[in-house]
Amino acid sequence: MNLQLYSDELFSIQIDRYELGNDVEAAPPKKIVSCSISDQNQFAVAICDEVGRLIGFFGLHIGEQPEIYGKTDGSYALIKEMSIDVRHRGKGYATQCFEQIFEFINDEISEDITCLVLSVNEKNFLAQRVYEKADFKKRNDLTQGLVIMEKRKRMG
Repeated sequence: MNLQLYSDELFSIQIDRYELGNDVEAAPPKKIVSCSISDQNQFAVAICDEVGRLIGFFGLHIGEQPEIYGKTDGSYALIKEMSIDVRHRGKGYATQCFEQIFEFINDEISEDITCLVLSVNEKNFLAQRVYEKADFKKRNDLTQGLVIMEKRKRMG
């Protein structure tokens, strides 16, 4: 499993075949790509299996977006609209993604990012468990039915 910045050259055909499933509230990958094109602080990130197939997707936003969650110091990135293609769920890809995410961010985006923040529907207990397994911690604040979670980069 690896993470790659989205490129049409690598993923344009695969993104057309991506299946969110009916139970996912995340935006389709094409919408994430569109947002990343119009905003230099947003990045579309592909989660790929060992042979390069697109199996998951998320947006990564630096700059202003983490401010919604009270994070203004520039060391935060917001994970948005994460999903795993319905045909690849239950195989540990999300957990593996978060094991590699800081290395990916350092190499591809910025070495200044030391913390990730995300929100998840308060009723989506499965996603919360996945994030907790990946060392995200729930914050005490709840915003409009969303649980706010964050993960810090391990230093040293």
